[in-house]
Amino acid sequence: MQIRCGLTEIKFGTYSVAKNTGFIENSSVFNKTKTLSAFRCARLLVESGLCASFYDEAKSECHVDITGCCNPPIKQSTGVLKLTQFEGQYYHQWVSNVIGYKTQWDNDQYSAAQVKGPPNVYPEYGDEGGAWAMIGVASDHYIMIEYPKKIYIQNINIYETYKGGSAWRISLKSPNGSWHTVWEVNRATLSTVMPSSRIFSPPIQTVAFPANEVHIEIDTTNTNEDYEIDAIEITGQC
Repeated sequence: MQIRCGLTEIKFGTYSVAKNTGFIENSSVFNKTKTLSAFRCARLLVESGLCASFYDEAKSECHVDITGCCNPPIKQSTGVLKLTQFEGQYYHQWVSNVIGYKTQWDNDQYSAAQVKGPPNVYPEYGDEGGAWAMIGVASDHYIMIEYPKKIYIQNINIYETYKGGSAWRISLKSPNGSWHTVWEVNRATLSTVMPSSRIFSPPIQTVAFPANEVHIEIDTTNTNEDYEIDAIEITGQC
């Protein structure tokens, strides 16, 4: 079997003797330059006949031998399978629905609904209508948002337009309905207030499932300042 595009290295996990199969774990995925990248599939079936693989630099192909030359392992095992990254369609999405939040300054220009769609205020900076403002300058806050389409999220871009720097945890809704944390910092260290607007793009963990619901947690205890968000964008593949 020949697969075009750059080589990726994917860890695969438990081998089932009974089922004679193994499943890819999305825990360590790299392209051939060894930079982090997302992998499209949550699980990729690996038949026991998988024998070897090698990368052909001249043809930019990854060759996987599935002719059955290998003996299946006699016990559960782990290993590394070399494949190519599947480049799916790339999406940029803006918030389509606000599922929940703790507080909002009003029901109009400073409401949580202001995070829907593309930015209204950015790149301007200041306490301006058109961005979500919270009540309580030294408090915990959160917002849960939804996007039109489930994708394998690679980036979350938070458009902070007033005294940014108070987000401390981001989670994605998993298929079983639980929240899976993809980025988190020690909120006790949140003491720096951004003096200008910015697009905050934390280094989120790549997960093995598509999602369209995001939970952002905020703590303004240390900064003791108002905090306003104009828009929240996600990008990724499907």
